[in-house]
Amino acid sequence: MGIFSRKSSRRPLRRSVDVGFSDNATRHGSHNPYFPKQRHFSGSQRPIGARAPRKDVWVHVGIVFFIVAIFVVFLNYVQAFKVVNVSVEGNHYITENEIATIVHEKLDRKWLFFLDRDVYFFVGEVGMRRHIEEKIADNFALKSVTVKKSFPHDIHVTLEERVPKLVWVSDNQYFYIDPSGVVTQKTQPDQLDETFPKIFDHNNSGVDVNKKVISENLTQLVLRLHEDVPRSTGVVVDTFFILPVQCEQKQTIEKRVRLDQLEEGEVARIESEKRHIQELLQNDEITVDESLELLETLDQSRLYTNEEDEPLRDQNINQEEASVPAETPKTVDSNANVNAGAGVNTNQPLASDGFAQLKEKIIFENTYTPAPCDVASVARDVGIGTVGGWDIYFTTDDAFESQMSKFLTVLREKYPEEPRYLTYIDLRFGDKVYYQ
Repeated sequence: MGIFSRKSSRRPLRRSVDVGFSDNATRHGSHNPYFPKQRHFSGSQRPIGARAPRKDVWVHVGIVFFIVAIFVVFLNYVQAFKVVNVSVEGNHYITENEIATIVHEKLDRKWLFFLDRDVYFFVGEVGMRRHIEEKIADNFALKSVTVKKSFPHDIHVTLEERVPKLVWVSDNQYFYIDPSGVVTQKTQPDQLDETFPKIFDHNNSGVDVNKKVISENLTQLVLRLHEDVPRSTGVVVDTFFILPVQCEQKQTIEKRVRLDQLEEGEVARIESEKRHIQELLQNDEITVDESLELLETLDQSRLYTNEEDEPLRDQNINQEEASVPAETPKTVDSNANVNAGAGVNTNQPLASDGFAQLKEKIIFENTYTPAPCDVASVARDVGIGTVGGWDIYFTTDDAFESQMSKFLTVLREKYPEEPRYLTYIDLRFGDKVYYQ
């Protein structure tokens, strides 16, 4: 077989590039389309959308800052925008001059060390309100403060004061309090409003402005007594006073008591339960194990021991704080429930009937120790000191009308004329009235 070959008729592939020349390129020389020269444009020749150089941005920022600085300095030295007038509304015990002094104290300060704060545009209403509240809080109690600016020279301050209605005396210091029992301000004996009822705190508790020293129920009772007692009975009221209040801490004590020290009825009940269980066992109605379980779950029975065991020491098993007035009687529940299901002492000898003999029982008692307390939340009684030298005791725990009715009855039946040799009349205990 012969192999034939022939020379390829294909011509080699050649690449060609058409290079176009602009008039400028022809005029200034050749132009390379692959590596064009970078052209520089002036501001008017920059293509649309091209980013300005960084140095131009800083120039613009500097211009804006300069304009703002000129404007601020202009405001700082031009009197046309200075705040000079302060008006006050709603004040009763705080004078307008006191508020104006507090406002100008803040306006006279410098802002950024050289700018005046009294420029209308630099005065903040919220900041001024907080400044007034902070300055007044130590001497007066306020419900609210509102600050409004009025262009270009005025500031309006509206106050809502806690209006005092009573005088509170504690530890020889005098204070005004409002009907809710909050201290509004401190005062002096020679500056008192003689129309206000005076309340002497015999507990001498600490007092601060804006602190609640007495409950609102008690202040309302005092205000009502201040008006109704002289009008209804003719008794001249001199002062009011809060009775001494002692708060105590309650502790629950666990004690082991011998059955022979308990009430006979309790012992009889336990013995009856034992006999019933014994009868069930003798009649084969329950097994020995079941009888032992029943003995374990006897109500209010917790411990079985023999007579030779020594009594256990008292154990403090629980402790809780409680504010209890000294006048409140304290009761001790000697029949408190005891945890059921306590185990039987298996080391002790059994009785002839096969049952362990119940000799002792655990009971719980409450004990009280003195503790600090909040007099405002605990005090419920108030005394009236009359010009005649005798006292009247009222309480917020009973209706006002009921106490006044009892008071009028005692005066009408026992003291139809001016009471003589009378020490007190106590109306705090329901239908009973005590007097001496």
